[in-house]
Amino acid sequence: PEPLAPPTGLQVVEQGHTSDGQFITIEWTVEPGAVVQVERNGQLMPTGTAEAMFIDEGMFSRGQDVMYRVRTTSGGEVSEWTDTLIVTFDAPLPVPQRLREYDQGVGDDGRPFIDIRWTDVLDVQIERNGVELERLDDNGVFFDNRVDFSPNQTVTYRVRSVLPGFDPSPWSEQLVVEFEDHQLPIPTGLREVGQGINDNGERFINLRWNEPGGNLRIDVLRDDEIVRRNDNNRDFSDGGPFVPGQEVEYRIRSTLAGFDEPSEWSEPFTVTFQEHPLPIPTGFTVVNQGIHDNGVPFIDLRWDDLLFDIDLEIQRDGEPLTIDDNGFFFDQGSFVPGQEIQYRFRSVHPGFAEPSEWLELTVTYEGATAGTG
Repeated sequence: PEPLAPPTGLQVVEQGHTSDGQFITIEWTVEPGAVVQVERNGQLMPTGTAEAMFIDEGMFSRGQDVMYRVRTTSGGEVSEWTDTLIVTFDAPLPVPQRLREYDQGVGDDGRPFIDIRWTDVLDVQIERNGVELERLDDNGVFFDNRVDFSPNQTVTYRVRSVLPGFDPSPWSEQLVVEFEDHQLPIPTGLREVGQGINDNGERFINLRWNEPGGNLRIDVLRDDEIVRRNDNNRDFSDGGPFVPGQEVEYRIRSTLAGFDEPSEWSEPFTVTFQEHPLPIPTGFTVVNQGIHDNGVPFIDLRWDDLLFDIDLEIQRDGEPLTIDDNGFFFDQGSFVPGQEIQYRFRSVHPGFAEPSEWLELTVTYEGATAGTG
């Protein structure tokens, strides 16, 4: 019998890049039904093929020479090897395709965004408005929310493939995006975190909401009045004025520089202001006692400074005394040594219907010689 003839016409038909690496496609001519073995760089490939082509997938570097030979096998016989085909890998990186706008808007985090996508198998370099940004992986998505886009702003994008050891691909066609005037997100989480009397003697209600994202600012509406504008904090202390039992309705909305319209108002949140008692005076003590130069016994009382515009009432043994609200009281009377004097103190304020509870202090007059005052 005649010896098996080797395949003919061995040649490279394609080389390129995939998401997993590179590929080289070779082909040949062979008798129908014949099985062909392939050798690469002196190593026999694991299986033969009945096809007249072979796609070699691997990790090829730019300028690498890859050598191929093929031969025919049949019934335990093999043909001679073909002449060696040397393929120099030099496939350029592919240009990313179908660059397009997928979505745009203002996210719940308060950041304007543009979502662009493309078809690609490699990592890419992205360009926005002529400025190259970071390298991106090969998922074909760029969610751009790192700048403050404003309504009617034009933004341009281009992408190109990149791979270490290879020249970048040419840039894709330019994508032009017109950023629209989007509805801002409605703030969430409006709640009361406290109420009472502040250091100015004013009733207050403390509100809080979820942190506004990005550069969002918050307006606060109390009943029908905007009482706070364009603030990026997540807290607000409202000084009223309020009266006990009053129901106060609050709503909030977001604003963003460059956007003409704020968000819709949030759902109403109602707070009922409670009756908060005045604080009881503190720190009362006797700092001195004796007989004054005028020969009249005295007791010198002191107390902590009152935090805000509160008046103080004092009683001695059930009788009201007249004092100045200056943190001390020089009380003179017909005291005798060993006498117990009962003092009572409480806070009063014209804006409160009820005074504070009484604070009681019992003082034993010990007497002294004249002039100790």
